[in-house]
Amino acid sequence: MNRAKRDEPYRLALQQQIAEAARDLLGGSGSVTEAARRIIGPAYELGSALEEPFKTFLAIDSETDAFPLGTVRERWSPGALQRQDADRERYETSVRERALKACREILRRLDTSA
Repeated sequence: MNRAKRDEPYRLALQQQIAEAARDLLGGSGSVTEAARRIIGPAYELGSALEEPFKTFLAIDSETDAFPLGTVRERWSPGALQRQDADRERYETSVRERALKACREILRRLDTSA
């Protein structure tokens, strides 16, 4: 049995992390890729990653895993970053509405105000 199933404070902390990432994306803070990366880890811990609406972020995370974010960007050349960022922005535009809908559903399921 994983820790989230037996430790209520830990489970609540994971839910809070997910809710915060969802609210941030809905509020226009951060990217779809960043939100997916912030949501899917805690969702796995909760055993929810394969359920809707978390599957939306599982797919996004999988489809964007090659895009550099955070400190790893320091090791990329400016030209390569520019190409990757353009590809990421095109992809995120194509999935944004689906991601926002999933965020609203996540918040509803967690009974957290959007």
